[in-house]
Amino acid sequence: TISNDYFPDATWVDLRFLQRHQLASMELMEIDQVDENQCKDQPRSKLVCLQCQEILEDCNLSTFKAHYLSKIIGLKKNDLSRNEILWFARRITDEHRQSLDTFARKTAESLGLSESNLENRQNIITEIQEIVTKTVKDCVFTIYGSSCTGIGFQTASLDVMASSIEITDRDKLIVVIRDALQEYTDIYTGLKIDIDEQHPVINLIHKKSSIPVIIDTGKSLTVMKDTLIKTYCKIDNRVKELGVLLRKWARICEIDRPEEGGLHPSVLTLMLIYYLQQCSPPVLPVLHELRSKDESMNFEIEIDSVNFSYFNNIKSLHEVWDFANTESIGQLWLGFFIFYSLQYNIGNYVVCITSSSLITRKMRKWESNSFAIERVDNSKQYGFLSDSFQITDHFDLKKNLISGVQKMFIQCPNCGENHRKEKCPDNVITVNPLPEIDDKYVAAIDHFCYHIKNNYAMSAAEKDIRQEILNRVSNAVQAIYPESSLHLFGSSRNGFGTKQSDEKARGQETVMRIARHLKKKTNEFSKVQDISRATVPIVKFYDLKGKLPCDISYKNTLALQNTKLLATYCSLDDRVVPLVLTIKLIAKACDIGDASRGSLSSYAHTLMLIYFLQHCDPPILPVLQELYDGHKPEYIINNWNVWFQDDMRII
Repeated sequence: TISNDYFPDATWVDLRFLQRHQLASMELMEIDQVDENQCKDQPRSKLVCLQCQEILEDCNLSTFKAHYLSKIIGLKKNDLSRNEILWFARRITDEHRQSLDTFARKTAESLGLSESNLENRQNIITEIQEIVTKTVKDCVFTIYGSSCTGIGFQTASLDVMASSIEITDRDKLIVVIRDALQEYTDIYTGLKIDIDEQHPVINLIHKKSSIPVIIDTGKSLTVMKDTLIKTYCKIDNRVKELGVLLRKWARICEIDRPEEGGLHPSVLTLMLIYYLQQCSPPVLPVLHELRSKDESMNFEIEIDSVNFSYFNNIKSLHEVWDFANTESIGQLWLGFFIFYSLQYNIGNYVVCITSSSLITRKMRKWESNSFAIERVDNSKQYGFLSDSFQITDHFDLKKNLISGVQKMFIQCPNCGENHRKEKCPDNVITVNPLPEIDDKYVAAIDHFCYHIKNNYAMSAAEKDIRQEILNRVSNAVQAIYPESSLHLFGSSRNGFGTKQSDEKARGQETVMRIARHLKKKTNEFSKVQDISRATVPIVKFYDLKGKLPCDISYKNTLALQNTKLLATYCSLDDRVVPLVLTIKLIAKACDIGDASRGSLSSYAHTLMLIYFLQHCDPPILPVLQELYDGHKPEYIINNWNVWFQDDMRII
C-alpha cells in the first residue's frame, strides 16, 4: 500500500511488483495482507494504475491482470519509471517543498563550510606560506577544492597548491616545503610525503583545528576550475546550499567515490551548475558567454595553453543578466532530479557549463555511452574544453535519482571486480630485494648493455637501407604530389632503432591517394593498407626490396619534433643508447612494451629512462627545455610549445 491521500477509497499497488508475471498474485496478496486461498478472486475496492493513472472500479485479480497485460507489458521499463516520477512530482505539496527548504538550510548550516570556516582555513595557509617563504621567497600557496568553492563539509581536507618560479621541479619543491615545516611540531602533526599519488604530495594535520592539509604542486588547472565555481556560488546563495545538500545525498547513496567507479564530488557540482543554467528561468548565467568588451569585467588567464576567459564582475552582473528565478531550495532540489531523470538525455548530450546551447556527443566526437561531463580545466580543441569525465555505467544513475537511497554497486576502476581500488590485487606489487651489488655485478650489467647495443642496434648499412626506402617512397609520392616532402621519424631516426624497427615517413597530402598509387607498384610494395580514419592518418605497407614494414603518416609534425628531441639526447652521452636499447629489449621480453594491449609504448619507456638520467645524482642528461636565458622561446605545433635547446654549444 503506497498512499491514500488523494484516493482514500483506493488500494494503491506499485506495478513494479507485477514485472514477474508468475508472482503477480502472490505479490498482490502479500501487499493486501489477504489469504490467497480464501480470497483469490474476491473483489477489491478501487485500484489505481501508476502507469496510466486509471482507476479500476471493483477490481479483482483477474481484471487487474488483464489490465496489466493489455497496457503494461508492452511498455519499456524506462517509460514506467518516467511516468512514475511524473505522477509523484505532480502531487508534491507546498508543505513538502517548505520542509525541503528547511532541511536544506539546516544541512548547509550544520555540515557545510561557513564563512568563518573558510576564513580559518585561509589563515592556516597564510601561516604555512609565511614559514615556507623563509626558505623559498617566491613560493605561493593557493587553496582549491571545497575550501575554495565553499561546497563541502566541515570535515573536508584543506587542499592547497604550492608554486614557485625559483624551484620549477615539482618533486624538489615538495621536499623543500616538507623540510621547512617539519621543524614546527608544535603547529603540525603527521607531516609526511605521500608518494602513492600521481605526484608526491605533503599530508599534515593542523593541530589547533585538527584540519587535515594536503599540499600539491601541480593543480593549476584545477585551481582555475574551482575559482570559476566559487564565482558561481557568489552569484546566488542557493548554489552553495544545494551543493552541500547534493554532496550529502551522494554520500548517503555512496556514489561519491570515484575509486569505486562512482562520481567525483566536483562532477556533482558541475552537474548542479549546469542544471541551474538550463532550468527555466535560469538561476545562473553562462559566464563564458557574458564576456565584456571592457576587459576589467572579465577574468582572463592562460595556463598550459588553456585559456580561461569569462565575465566575473559580480557587482555589475545585474546590468547584463536578469535574476528572474525565485524558486525555493525545495523546488530547485526536486527540479534537479526531474531534470536528470526525465529531461536530460544522458545518451546524447554532454554536461557543459561554458555554453548555454546543448552540446551533443557527436559534436565532440565522443562515442562512449557513459555519462560525459566536459571539464572546464582541460581545454585545447574547443576554446574552453576538450576532455570529458568518462563516468562509466557502474551504477544506474536514474535509479539513484529516483529512489534517493539506492547504493552503488562497488566496482574497481582497475579490474572491474567487486572491491575497492585500494584492495585491488592488481595494485599489489611484490619487489624482490636486489642482490648485493659489487664491482663484478656492475661489470656484468655493463657487458650486457653493450652486448645489446652491438647485436641489436641498427647498423650503418641498415640505416642506409632505410634511407634508400625513403628515397624510393618519396619518388613514388612525388609523382602525384610534386611539392610533398617525406621525413624519417621514430627509432629509424632518433638513434634508438633496432633491427626490427619499421620505417616511418610523413607525407603532405591525403593518404588515400598515396595508398592507391602505391598499390599500383606491385613490384616494389605489398600489403598496402589505407588507415585514413585514424587520429593520425597513415598508410601501412611492406617494402619488398628492403624487406621492412613501413608507415607513411600525414601531418605528424609533432612526431618529427619528438624524434629530433630524442636524437639530441642520444648524442649527449654514449651511455644513453645502450641503456635505451636494453630497456626496450627487456620490455619486449616481459611483454610490457605494447601500448595497444594496455602496457607502455617503446617511446614511453624511452622517456622514463631519460627522466631518470635527468634526475639521478649527479644528472647525466640536462632538461633541454630549460636551457635558455630570459623568456622561454616558443615553437608551437598543434597548440603545444615543443621548443627545446638543440644548439650543442649552449648545451
